[in-house]
Amino acid sequence: MTVLSQADRDLVAQQVTQDISNTFTPTSGTKSDWKILIGALDDYLNTNATSINNSIPQPQRGIFTTVEKARAMKFVITMRYLRGS
Repeated sequence: MTVLSQADRDLVAQQVTQDISNTFTPTSGTKSDWKILIGALDDYLNTNATSINNSIPQPQRGIFTTVEKARAMKFVITMRYLRGS
């Protein structure tokens, strides 16, 4: 998998800032700051994709698709970080 295109990164940054502003008042950061954050996270996930996948034990690593694993990861991140765990 490759990193997101700049247009997709911009779209994600727009979606994140809209979601955050609907949920709470962000403490800081400009639109440009959010775009840089999204790009850095996208780069991190691209660089560490193999490590993340390898952390899933077999046979589950082979049972689930990349999309299913990504969706599961989204929920784990939400629960751990956005709820303060």
